[in-house]
Amino acid sequence: MRLLTTFAAAAVTLTVGSSAFAQAAAPSQRWVYPAACKEVGAAESEQGHALYLAAKVKSDNGKYDAALDDFIAAYGKDCSKPLILIAISKTHELNGDRKEAVRAIELYLQRNPGAEDAATQRNRAAALRAKIAEDDAKREAANSNGGLGNGGHSDEKPSEGPGAGPWVVVGVGGAVLVTGVVLLATATYPAGCDASTNKCVVSASTPNAQSVLDQKLSDANSARTQKGIGGVMTGVGVAGVGAGLAWYFLAKSHEKPATTARTFELAPAVTPTFAGLSAAGSF
Repeated sequence: MRLLTTFAAAAVTLTVGSSAFAQAAAPSQRWVYPAACKEVGAAESEQGHALYLAAKVKSDNGKYDAALDDFIAAYGKDCSKPLILIAISKTHELNGDRKEAVRAIELYLQRNPGAEDAATQRNRAAALRAKIAEDDAKREAANSNGGLGNGGHSDEKPSEGPGAGPWVVVGVGGAVLVTGVVLLATATYPAGCDASTNKCVVSASTPNAQSVLDQKLSDANSARTQKGIGGVMTGVGVAGVGAGLAWYFLAKSHEKPATTARTFELAPAVTPTFAGLSAAGSF
């Protein structure tokens, strides 16, 4: 007997667990309405009204799922208030579930065929169905175009390339490089001066030998300074040209090509030896 009781309890547990799993796996079954309206007592009507007010507060605060739970519970308590179904449909619409909004309107019209706002609610349902069909068509078109809407075109704009920036850097670097080369080429030491030792020699028989020597030393220092500046500018110029070219080619390697739409056209073709259709397309 104890074994039978344990087995029965396990069976109940499995049944409850299976029902909960089925309910979680089928969210469309969450919104369940009473099969038919019954006679409502005062206590149930009061409970339904309290649930309705709580649902209104939640809906006004954007808590649509929680509001729907309370609205449907309110209708379950007091189904003599059909306008609760309109509140449910509007909340579903705000929550982005147009199909459930239509279902609530259809139930309202079914149970209140002579309602004063019946025509208005039919128009609402028709507009919602049209929007559902439009969304379905867009989704189908996007799927058929490999996930791209807009007729197969990608909304992502192609890269416009690196622009003029790299060439400005190349130009400036080139100018500095040329200037450096010119300075190196024109920096010459006076006769009698040795660039490696920074010394100058003047013959003792040269008139004003000391003055001549001083001038040669001054010119040699100027030439040495010019060569130093020329060397630095040449190095900077080479680096600038290299940086500009590297910028350009790196930007080109990351440039995204424009997406070309695939087209297909049929046209009549008539020649002296052929009559039929010609096909042309791009991929």
